[in-house]
Amino acid sequence: MCCNSDIVFLQETWLSSSEVVILKALHPDFYADGVSAFQDDEQLIGRPHGGIGNLWRKALGAHVNCLKYDVERRLMALSVKHGSHSLLLLNVYLPYFTGSDNDDNYHEFMAVIGKAIGIIGTSPTLNACIIGDFNACTTRNTLFGKAIRLMCDDNGLLLNHFPLAMSFELPTSELREPVRSTTIRANIASWERVTKSDIEAYHRRYSPLLSSIAIPHVAFLCFDARCDNISHRDY
Repeated sequence: MCCNSDIVFLQETWLSSSEVVILKALHPDFYADGVSAFQDDEQLIGRPHGGIGNLWRKALGAHVNCLKYDVERRLMALSVKHGSHSLLLLNVYLPYFTGSDNDDNYHEFMAVIGKAIGIIGTSPTLNACIIGDFNACTTRNTLFGKAIRLMCDDNGLLLNHFPLAMSFELPTSELREPVRSTTIRANIASWERVTKSDIEAYHRRYSPLLSSIAIPHVAFLCFDARCDNISHRDY
């Protein structure tokens, strides 16, 4: 796969925190980083599980930054930049559907896609892709499948569940740039764990602040989910 690609996203690596370094030895021409789904001292029942990894060609090192999000174990990204052009690629591995909308998997599923949309929404680039194992059949009327379709419809994202090959041109260099990997430590709300009193406190604190934001009328009139007018994102 690395022989025919410049960027590779992996899911279900089954690697522990100390084993993530194995990804860096998969190919001599690639940088790599990853996130484990469990700690080294965590007691496992049965086989290992989860884990994601990003691999990118060393010749693109000057243009790529690997992004990890604090303690998030199901999401990481690559930020690709060249001049005024930029691209954000998110690698996700979502929980599987257990058959109930009232279990931990469902709440975690919604939390991860919410974080992904939040990351895209606060990114300076208008070009973003969410790639990975969604563990959801979007062609059937399943709970997780409907959640993915709704996410795409609400945010102007195109949905494609077939294998995807992307092509874009970046200048390469024979000089090996140092690997860049950044952990973003943000105070992200864990909405899957909030209580009713937490939500009420949130409303009391932030409703006045949100009401004080002046949004130009022209931004309200724009209904284009794929709007590329950067001034509409400044408010």
